[in-house]
Amino acid sequence: MALQSQLNSLKLQINPHFMFNNFNNLLELIEEDTKLAGKFLSNLSKVYRYIITNLDRNLIPVRDEIKFLESYLYLMQVRHVGGVVTNISLELKECKGYLPPAVLQLLVENAIKHNGFSMENPLFIDITLSDDYITVRNLKSSLLSKMESTGLGHKNIIERYSLLCDKKVKIENAENFYSVSLPIIKKQSL
Repeated sequence: MALQSQLNSLKLQINPHFMFNNFNNLLELIEEDTKLAGKFLSNLSKVYRYIITNLDRNLIPVRDEIKFLESYLYLMQVRHVGGVVTNISLELKECKGYLPPAVLQLLVENAIKHNGFSMENPLFIDITLSDDYITVRNLKSSLLSKMESTGLGHKNIIERYSLLCDKKVKIENAENFYSVSLPIIKKQSL
């Protein structure tokens, strides 16, 4: 029971702040392009439904997490037109393992938050599968104003994994890139 309580506490730390930004984006789109606003709202509702539906779950199938991430990325691509370029490995859509809900979204959100980018110099984010790990890797580009990281997002992910399995999250902070590799949890290891 204490383990479940700890997991619930960590899941509640997932910041839904991007929802408020997206409501503002939607208001602007309604005035500018109603067709785009409709598609945006459809993806926003998928994101919100995923969060509400999976808040009480400790693990989610990787393929469901990828579908959620694609909806989230659509919102980010509308918000940052041409500034964020993502590549999701096709084999992830067929992956049979599990992840804690919203961990990929949190890593992508952190990459966007902590890097400078524009249409001329986009932020490249790759999400790949290798050796039972999903890696989120981005090239670094400095922000005009340095934002200190609290590290809470990564700490949250690491703690959730430590409560769910014995595999470790791998973080690599190199000079020109940053990557986080998340272990894929198999049913038999639950």
